[in-house]
Amino acid sequence: VIMFWDHDDAGREALQKVVRRLRNAGLIVEIANYETQEKLSPDDLSPEQVLRAVRKPISFRKWMRQYGTFKHQPPVGWDQQSKG
Repeated sequence: VIMFWDHDDAGREALQKVVRRLRNAGLIVEIANYETQEKLSPDDLSPEQVLRAVRKPISFRKWMRQYGTFKHQPPVGWDQQSKG
């Protein structure tokens, strides 16, 4: 599953909650790569940027290092299932 949520604080926090549920269900989750620290939404991107973001997703582990916070309990096995 490739997640493509808003890149603002609320989107990042919500993404972490959903990823936890998906991974607990046994799914492998990757995150669309915005390639920026800016707080953007998918609809702020050009069609080319959207394609690049989903064609080169990043692991949840890498996403957590770059953007995530552990305000909530981290997903079970987040560091074992992710490579990168």
